[in-house]
Formats: sequence, C-alpha cells, structure tokens
Amino acid sequence: MPCTIRSIIILFGFAMRLLIAILALFSFGFCVLAADAPVKPTLSFSLTATNGYFVRSVGQGLRLRVSRDELGWEVGVFKQGGRDNLLLPQGNWHGAQPCQIYAWMPRTQTFGQERVIPARDTKRAVRIRLVGATASRKAASEVFTGGRADVFFEAP
Repeated sequence: MPCTIRSIIILFGFAMRLLIAILALFSFGFCVLAADAPVKPTLSFSLTATNGYFVRSVGQGLRLRVSRDELGWEVGVFKQGGRDNLLLPQGNWHGAQPCQIYAWMPRTQTFGQERVIPARDTKRAVRIRLVGATASRKAASEVFTGGRADVFFEAP
C-alpha cells in the first residue's frame, strides 16, 4: 500500500509539471500570435473617394482629419477647436510635406509608400501607408485612379 501512495504522489507531481509546461507553451504561443496580429488603422479610405474630409477623435483632446484638396489629400492632427496642423513644421514652409498624399507621389516615390510623421507637442505620431495607389499619367493633372490610404495614430 505505501508503494501505491508513493507512486500516486510521483505521478501527480509529474502530471503537474507537465501541465505547467503545456500552459507555458500555450501562453508563449498566444504572445507570439498577439505580436504578429495586424494593427487596425485609425482611418482607412479610398484614394478615389469623393468625400471632402474624414475625421476621427483620437483622444487627448486631438482629432485626426484627412481633407481633400485640388491635388489629393492632406492628413492633419488638430487640438480640439484648433486650426494648427500638428503634422506640419512651424513657420512658413514651401513644397511637399509628408502629411500630403498627392497622385504624383507614388510615381516619384516622394516620401515612399509608408511614412511616419511626429505630431508636434504630443508623444504620438501618424503613420500613413499607401496600398495599391495608382494614378493617371496626365502630366500636371495626375489624379488617383485606385488604391487606399491607411492612417494610424500611434506612439512613435
């Protein structure tokens, strides 16, 4: 009889160690899967959309706004009630800016298909990813003919 109780205790200890090892492997697997899970964009839109703008509240009293203009789209982060785009540098700057999405940019690779722009006065950044962007080849009047933009508001 004592031999049987001792055998049960040994088997129980082995089973517990095996259970702990299996749980550890499962939790490691879930961590790996969670790390590889795609992050959903804060805003995703067709580059050929006819909307005048898209807007999302992103917390901390900030709004993410994408506005259409004559050349394409401009992404902005604004304080509640403010008009200063925190993605643009301060001062009087000229030329293309990373927060602008224009039809000629994919062709010239200006800023690439993905760019990260720090939002001034915050600890956040905007990542813009162009997916399948295509444009007409009309010189000086290029327009988007397809694709989408995924916009993420994230910690840098």
